[in-house]
Amino acid sequence: MAMDRRSVEAWQSVLGCATLSPWQDRSDLALVTAEDGRTYMLKEHGPWRNGASLADEYRVQLHLHAAGLPVSVLVVTDEGRLAAGDATTSYTLSPVLPAEEIDPELADDAAGACRRVGEIIGRLHVELARYPWPVSSFRHELKQRTFGEAYPRLPRAWTGRTVEPIRAQLTAAVTGLSTQLIHGDCSPGNILLRTQRSEVVVSGLIDIDHLPVGQPIYDLGYYLGARARTAVSASAIQPDRCAVFVSRLGDYVAGYRTRNRLTSREISAVIPTMIAAEITSVEWSNQILTGQIDRDPRGHEENVSTGLQMLSWLCENFDSLNASVYSRVQT
Repeated sequence: MAMDRRSVEAWQSVLGCATLSPWQDRSDLALVTAEDGRTYMLKEHGPWRNGASLADEYRVQLHLHAAGLPVSVLVVTDEGRLAAGDATTSYTLSPVLPAEEIDPELADDAAGACRRVGEIIGRLHVELARYPWPVSSFRHELKQRTFGEAYPRLPRAWTGRTVEPIRAQLTAAVTGLSTQLIHGDCSPGNILLRTQRSEVVVSGLIDIDHLPVGQPIYDLGYYLGARARTAVSASAIQPDRCAVFVSRLGDYVAGYRTRNRLTSREISAVIPTMIAAEITSVEWSNQILTGQIDRDPRGHEENVSTGLQMLSWLCENFDSLNASVYSRVQT
C-alpha cells in the first residue's frame, strides 16, 4: 500500500499543503499534519468492513459526540463524502486525539485511573443504548461464539487441564445476558489516556466501527483481558505485576457502576468473559495459522502462545480474580 499526497486530496480545503508520516507499524494508517499544524489519522480500507456501515459509524460518532463523549468524528471530504477513493480502496480521515502510553494500574492515582476507564465504558454503553436508529452490523452472541463455535475447534491438549474443568461454570455465566449496541473492539488501544493535572483521564474513544448487538459485559471483559495480558507479559521482569492488576480489577468494575447498572449476573460474568475473549482470540489465530482463514499469518503464532498462557493464568486464578471483581461492589 502506498499512501501519498494523492490520498488526502479529497480534504484539500481542510488540510492545505499536508505532510504524511508512517504510523507505528501499521501499513493501513498514516499520520497527516495539515498546513495549519493540526493532525489527523488517515486510514485505508479494503473492499470489506468488519461491522457497521460507514454511514452508521458516522451517525453513531455524532450521537456520542453530542453526548459529551471524547470521540474522533470522521472528517467529511470537500465533496461531502465520508470517504475518498472507490469500492476497492477507500480512505477516511479523523482528527488525532491526545494520548499517552499509560498503564492505568501503575499510575500515581491508579485507583482513580482504573475507575475512570470503567466509567467511560459505562457511559459509552448508556449512550449506545440511547442511540435512536438501527445499525446494520453483526450480532455478537457471547455463549454461541465462544462455546458453540470457537471452543470446540481448539485442540483438547490446549484446554483439557485449564478451561475444561470449569467450562460448564463459564458457559452458565455467559448465558442469558442482556444485549444492546456495544463497541465490539474495546481494547486498551481504543481507549486513549492522558495525564491532566496529575490525574489519568480518558482522552478518546476510537475505532467505533464494529458496533454489533451483543452483551455489554463483553466490552468490559475484553478490555480487562487485554490489561491482564499486559500484566502477565510484564511479570517476568516485574514479579508483582499480576498482583497489582488483580488488586485493581474491582476499581474498573466500580467505575463502570458509577455510570451504568451491572446486574449480579453480569458482575459474575466479568472473569468468564475475559476467558471467553481469550478462547476466541486463540481460535481465530489458530485458524489463520492452519490455513482455514486466508489472512496474513504474521503475529498469530505469538498470539496463540500468549493466549494459551493467559488461559492457564486466568483459570488457575479464577477464584482470586472473581474475589477482586467483587471487592468494590459495596463501596
